[in-house]
Amino acid sequence: MHRLMYTLNDLALMTMLSTRTLRTYIKKGLLQGTKRQTGWLFTEMDLEHFFEEPYIKESIEIKKRALINDFVEGNNPGCACMIYDYRCENESQAQELCDKLICKINVLKGRNIRFSFAYHKKSKIGRVILQGEARVVSKLMNQCIMEE
Repeated sequence: MHRLMYTLNDLALMTMLSTRTLRTYIKKGLLQGTKRQTGWLFTEMDLEHFFEEPYIKESIEIKKRALINDFVEGNNPGCACMIYDYRCENESQAQELCDKLICKINVLKGRNIRFSFAYHKKSKIGRVILQGEARVVSKLMNQCIMEE
């Protein structure tokens, strides 16, 4: 079952945008959420509206391309980059995979895992991009896929 609320750090992890950039988007009204004592929280609907913004889509795509280009150009020696397209019956199933990855990555604090996730409604594909230590990236992806 997927989560009902996401933190600013969860969103930063999903998009590869900094929390500072995300706070700027909040101030500009591009990102809606609820401010609590513990920080910002976002619903799936908040994220859906945010991801529909053309400017945001472009920013995230630029980050994804940079992640892959850095790997291909050898800018992160000792790292592995894994791109996995996962066929999903619906958006909810894709979101569950994303949620599992976020939870597992959050446990691995300090492991410098870079992560991107996008669901393509038309093709019903959830695309996961993970970059980090090869052993950790492989284990992380296998854990999430095996649980399906």
